[in-house]
Amino acid sequence: MVYITINKYSPKLIKKLDDSLKHKKTFVLFYMDGCGPCNAVRPEWNKIKNVLNSSFHHRKDVSIVDIDQNYTRHLKHMKNDLRGFPTMRFYENNQYENYEDSPILNKDRTIDSFVEWIKVKLNNKNITNNEIKTHTQGSKGLKRKTIKHKKYTKKKRKHTIKNRRKSMKQ
Repeated sequence: MVYITINKYSPKLIKKLDDSLKHKKTFVLFYMDGCGPCNAVRPEWNKIKNVLNSSFHHRKDVSIVDIDQNYTRHLKHMKNDLRGFPTMRFYENNQYENYEDSPILNKDRTIDSFVEWIKVKLNNKNITNNEIKTHTQGSKGLKRKTIKHKKYTKKKRKHTIKNRRKSMKQ
């Protein structure tokens, strides 16, 4: 697996990314400096290389890339049709799929959803649960659990409070 970061400190890597887009399965994060949502997604995206075990790192046909939007115009093998930031895409055979259009259910832009996306795009055969490192947090090594729950919206909350008040009056 190849990791490429293109920003103001590494613009010379654009040729490497162009080759990657042409010949490899490439997962790309396009971001813009100073963008709040981009600043939230980038740390999660950068965890990919730490989360996948070394048994997956031998794959040379896969690239993980993050690129500053200022350098996208220099790419030859990519249409510059980005409409918003951050944008995550999977490129293969001169075709791409946006992360938001992928078949995964949980698209919350966390490391767990990115790993699930990678699994789906690589046909689930290439990454097993044994090849994914367990997230640890703190010096005690407590395992971080991902809790999936329904969103509790303000509308639902108001409705619930209204029902409680009605039942209390009766």
